[in-house]
Amino acid sequence: MAWVISAAGVGLVFIGLREIFHTLFHPTGEGWLTRAVVGATWRLVKRIDRRRSLLVLAGPLGMVSVIVVWAGLLGIGFALVVWPHLETDFVFQNLDPAAHSGFVDALYFSFVTLATLGYGEITPATSLFRVVTPIEAIVGFILLTAVISWVLSIYPALTRLRRLAVAVNTFVEARERVPDASAAHMFHDFADRTLEVRMDFVHHPVIYFFHAPDLRSSLPAALPVLRRLALEYEAAVDADERLAATTVRIAVDDLAHAIGRDFLGHAEIEPARALAAYAVDHTVDIDDEQVDRKQVPA
Repeated sequence: MAWVISAAGVGLVFIGLREIFHTLFHPTGEGWLTRAVVGATWRLVKRIDRRRSLLVLAGPLGMVSVIVVWAGLLGIGFALVVWPHLETDFVFQNLDPAAHSGFVDALYFSFVTLATLGYGEITPATSLFRVVTPIEAIVGFILLTAVISWVLSIYPALTRLRRLAVAVNTFVEARERVPDASAAHMFHDFADRTLEVRMDFVHHPVIYFFHAPDLRSSLPAALPVLRRLALEYEAAVDADERLAATTVRIAVDDLAHAIGRDFLGHAEIEPARALAAYAVDHTVDIDDEQVDRKQVPA
């Protein structure tokens, strides 16, 4: 029975390491548990925050929840590994082994080791656990590195996402002042930025759950506008403008398809409806005459 418990602990450690690997190194960008935790946090915040004033915190809270889950899986996993062997295979400094061999003590030893603190009240006495203990300390260092790397990779992706939204809004305002200027260069820039955001959604899916602090930097609000502009300029006289606008429209449609498939559960949804559903999920008012709000999927 003791080795069954330890085997279960190894399984939890494996799940935790797998989630870290998938989030940082796998091409899809996230493990299934990480996605589930962030999504559940998003839905919980939306449910309890009727005024949507706290929705901007859903993404950061989701990341914190994932980090807690990672640490919990690793810490509890290693605790289960050592728990059945705590009394026989470990040395207790100024402590009674019989009174300090429970699961709470195993948790204490595990998290102290995972955090690389090493207080020394409980130390391994056998060769096996003299190997397991430093391995856990190394895993703890991996966890810390993973958290820092994840945070540092997410916020540049968010910056690119919000820059695209701000650029679209800025272009709309500038076009009202200079209506006859060529837009080919701007549309080429929009295409590049949209493709960057498309890849960011692949490698960092968690950015979907970051709600913009204002409407101007909101991608769910800007994408329908960008698609509408692209459709308008596809009928332009200038060939360069038509080509640039078509490129933007294709890039936006591809992004909309990915959002509908990966986050909204609608693989074959048409782009306009996918963007409308994206806006609804982020509580952004739909301002697109081409979409019937009643037909937006839930």
